Amino acid sequence: MSHQERAIQTAKYGFIAVGLVMIFAIITIPVKYTTATDPTVGYAITAVALIDLTIGLLGRPFFVRMASRNRQFAKPTPVQRWMIANICSLICIDSCLLLGFVLYILRARVVLVELLFGAALISLLFWSPGTPPARRKWGAFHWLMVWTRKSAS
Repeated sequence: MSHQERAIQTAKYGFIAVGLVMIFAIITIPVKYTTATDPTVGYAITAVALIDLTIGLLGRPFFVRMASRNRQFAKPTPVQRWMIANICSLICIDSCLLLGFVLYILRARVVLVELLFGAALISLLFWSPGTPPARRKWGAFHWLMVWTRKSAS
């Protein structure tokens, strides 16, 4: 396992830990609001969270394209694009957890809160970053080896 894969796996487990801390906070911290939120607000936030979860699970090719189109910085390497896509995917999945916590604070229906927490945590458990793109055969100084071979002959 390369250090890029280790970094992504560490981030994944960190997001799972954040989700478990949120569940612990839900269990131990009572909500101070006495009135529940409007059900349409709860349904709208749930719809946004599920769309965000879907983007996190299926949107990695989109994130790779967005990373390669960025003209502000130097063109990222394939490994950097892979890292950006996976981190953005994890952030989208984690935002589903955050919106579930917001629904809990707003006193929305418990079914919606449990749906968002369950979907996000199950998605994080089964989410896989895939394999990073292969590096060049000779490493970063391939051009130097080719140049010295040409100049020697």
